[in-house]
Amino acid sequence: MAVSILVMFIAFFYAFVLIQLTEGNIEELQSFLLSIQDCINRIEQSTAPENDRTLEYLRDRLEGYIQIVLAISLVLSNVQGFLTVKMLIEHLWQSLREQLHHIRERLADCRQISAVFPRSPLQSEGSSGGRPKYHLTAEQIDVLRSTGMSWTAIANCLGVSAKTLSRRRQEHGITDYTEIREDELEWNVRDILQLTPFSGETYIQRALRARGIHIQRWKIRDALQQIDPVNRAVRRRYAIRRRIYNVNKTI
Repeated sequence: MAVSILVMFIAFFYAFVLIQLTEGNIEELQSFLLSIQDCINRIEQSTAPENDRTLEYLRDRLEGYIQIVLAISLVLSNVQGFLTVKMLIEHLWQSLREQLHHIRERLADCRQISAVFPRSPLQSEGSSGGRPKYHLTAEQIDVLRSTGMSWTAIANCLGVSAKTLSRRRQEHGITDYTEIREDELEWNVRDILQLTPFSGETYIQRALRARGIHIQRWKIRDALQQIDPVNRAVRRRYAIRRRIYNVNKTI
């Protein structure tokens, strides 16, 4: 479930329950709902965590939230009325369960990758002196990159530094960006727009990364201009321009 929809549920739930609580409980409820929103935002923004500890932390938080929301639902089930609040609680509970299922799948994938690619890479034999050279194959790097992970996350997964990974990429001829034809790029962008119309450059770039396609932003901008020039013009028309302001110098 999208963050905006979940925030709407939280807002309505907060508005309905707010008038029924004392002043002390209001602060506790507000803190609880904001913590749920913060957790969901971190899940949505974290496309490829650097390690499974982040996923385990988010999983534990979600499991705690689900138990609390379920307890609130059980209490409200014994109260007459409040049908709208009960419905919103049910939606919130379902959305948290979906996010928990998604986190568990990602955690399983992360552990599977760690099992295939151990954090202590093999060191090549026959060194001419000094510290042995890490043995990283192009296949290992390509497989991890295809999952949408950043170079820093891949380096942590392989147990090497970012500089070491960069040197191995140069040796294997692995570039930062995916080689893709214009027609293939346009097909993927069209497919994403069919699923989520009116998406912007940032969303499409992240969706492409989830498909293992890493390209420059200007290529995405050109593809959007070719595919959907009208909506691009509308988005630029109503875009919020950065305001110019002056700040007084501190004394």
